[in-house]
Amino acid sequence: VIQGAGPDALGAAGGGLGYAGLPNSVAVKFDLVDNAGEGADTTGLYVNGAEPTVPAEASTVPLHSGHVFTVRATYDGRGLSVVLEDPVTGAYHVGWYPVDLAAAVGGTHAYVGFTAGTGELFAPIDVLDWKYASTDNWDTTTIHL
Repeated sequence: VIQGAGPDALGAAGGGLGYAGLPNSVAVKFDLVDNAGEGADTTGLYVNGAEPTVPAEASTVPLHSGHVFTVRATYDGRGLSVVLEDPVTGAYHVGWYPVDLAAAVGGTHAYVGFTAGTGELFAPIDVLDWKYASTDNWDTTTIHL
């Protein structure tokens, strides 16, 4: 999630994935549960706290595999490219989402972090490592997970 709502901002739990209702924000989801007909193993981009359900795209990487995935998100000033890869199988999923990050977060400064939630009793969701790199403009923002 990239958001300009503040350091204590919280979204809705459960199917809201910790994101729904979060103003001035952009979120990329990796969703394990079919909450609203989007299917399990889906990805998508959501703006301004939109419910992270539909629209969604089916991931070509099975998110339920239990494997450790790598993600590279790169913003080029016109949109966000997200590459999800399973290093065990070599499977990967590429999403490109047209979005103006500065407009969505309400300025050129924002908070970057992670949210999670589940519509099931539990889900193994761990961020094992991440790196954020940026310069003074939005066109070189890269997030490695």
